Amino acid sequence: EIAARAPGFYPPLVVDPFEMLVTSVTAQQVSLIAACAIRNRVVRRFGRPVEHDGVQWWAFPRASDVAGHDLEGLGLSRSKIRAIGALAGADLDFAGADEEAIRARLLELPGIGPWTVDWFLARCLGRPDAFAAGDLGVRKAVARWASGGADPIWPEGRVRELCLQFGRHANLAVHHLLIPD
Repeated sequence: EIAARAPGFYPPLVVDPFEMLVTSVTAQQVSLIAACAIRNRVVRRFGRPVEHDGVQWWAFPRASDVAGHDLEGLGLSRSKIRAIGALAGADLDFAGADEEAIRARLLELPGIGPWTVDWFLARCLGRPDAFAAGDLGVRKAVARWASGGADPIWPEGRVRELCLQFGRHANLAVHHLLIPD
């Protein structure tokens, strides 16, 4: 029923851990529009221009492009500057690491909490059962679907419990539920 809403629709993955985590940090507690504006400024300052068919594109900066550089003037809060600086200097190679090890390593970093780790597992590592149950949009989407629109939002615990039924398809199911009706 959920997949029928948009056949062939699948969660996009960001393959670079640094890009995924910086993208998540910039989206914490701000509107999507504000997060995109901040990200654009980060990319313009630290990214690399790429030319193709006469069109200039910008590649997202690598951690080494940002490490040790000034992040002032980009619209980032002090805590986000600290988080992105820490990410730029962190070992983000998670090859062979299990979820607990990944979660523990990321949670040690400033500005990285459970919400960011959940999105990282889902949208960077593509873990099929991972999703951010505490995300406001997810809580609203699951409540809307499960209650037929009667409940505007559910608490995180109730969202996690309901999504257990999706098992190894929770990431995909939640992604579909985030599609507006």
